[in-house]
Amino acid sequence: YIVLGILCILRYSLQGVGFTKLSMMSGVFEMVARVFVSLWVVPALGFAGVCIGDPSAWIAAVVFLVPAMTFVYRKLLNRPMESFFRTHEYLIGHLNAPVRRDLMDEIDWNKRLICIKGTRGVGKTTFLLQYAKEKFAEGDRSCLYVNTNNFYIQTIGLTAFADEFYHTGGKVLLVDQAFKLTDWSKQMRECHDKYPGPKIVFTTSSVDHIGEYDELKGIVNTYNLRGFSFREYLNLKSGLNFGHHSLDDIIENH
Repeated sequence: YIVLGILCILRYSLQGVGFTKLSMMSGVFEMVARVFVSLWVVPALGFAGVCIGDPSAWIAAVVFLVPAMTFVYRKLLNRPMESFFRTHEYLIGHLNAPVRRDLMDEIDWNKRLICIKGTRGVGKTTFLLQYAKEKFAEGDRSCLYVNTNNFYIQTIGLTAFADEFYHTGGKVLLVDQAFKLTDWSKQMRECHDKYPGPKIVFTTSSVDHIGEYDELKGIVNTYNLRGFSFREYLNLKSGLNFGHHSLDDIIENH
């Protein structure tokens, strides 16, 4: 199972940085190995051939994945931002958000520093990706979604990462789970003061009291993303798109 462990690590690493086709090709190598074992090894060795079917497939996949991972590593080492753009494009392409949240129209997107607060599982990540998909065309690299769990961001810090992004022509940085960074509020302040043009939209926990961070006072606009309203729930379950209706409108016209 050592080979299987290496296989899983390499395959999911390639998929995670956006090289999904290379990850898929490892499955092709597995299939070829299984066909070879079935047609030639099993007739020759019998039950012993059946037993080596899975290990042979794993080894064949690893034989492909090792040089593939080496190629990707060298490529990303010279262009670290490329992996983030690839991940961003993959997430946008596979986004499943059937309901457009009301908060999307309540936020003043012209502000330079915007905080989206919400409980775990309420949909903050989906909300950021939905904003990126709605406001920016496919392939537009002026907007980038990142999660602070990423080792590269944890290593160099948000300020240095934002510097790299803005020097590639970036304008809007979507930072998910900002609170997981050390001194994240100070880094947000540094980005705000150092780069007067671009803007940052970040998410944080509902228990974070943004007003208590001295670094963010007067520069951040905070919004709360709550669970579905009844109207949003109806839209999700029915597949329809019920609009807003005031109480007066309902009483007078319905």
